[in-house]
Amino acid sequence: KYKNFTLIVLKEGVKKIPNDPYILNMLSFVLFENYKITNDEKLLNDAKTYILKCLEHAKDVEIEFIDTYLLILEETKEYDKIKELVNEYYLIYPDSDIIKFWLKKLVN
Repeated sequence: KYKNFTLIVLKEGVKKIPNDPYILNMLSFVLFENYKITNDEKLLNDAKTYILKCLEHAKDVEIEFIDTYLLILEETKEYDKIKELVNEYYLIYPDSDIIKFWLKKLVN
């Protein structure tokens, strides 16, 4: 019930501020979480669409945006893209625990 309310609020937020990267990232993450529960491919596709829009409109890419994108890429088995992004963002955020987590996943 909580996640449905969150989804409604985020979709309303996107209607009012369609290019806000923080709202787009959060909507993407909630859609991804709902996908994990339901296995509804449309939710996964929508999550990917929103995170790509988030990254497109972000003036500064927050590491949390990249984390959301990496989660989605992992689910869609796009491992080459994950490796590319982790290597790219390691140079920008070398001390990030999120990037260190993904680096460890690449090694294992």
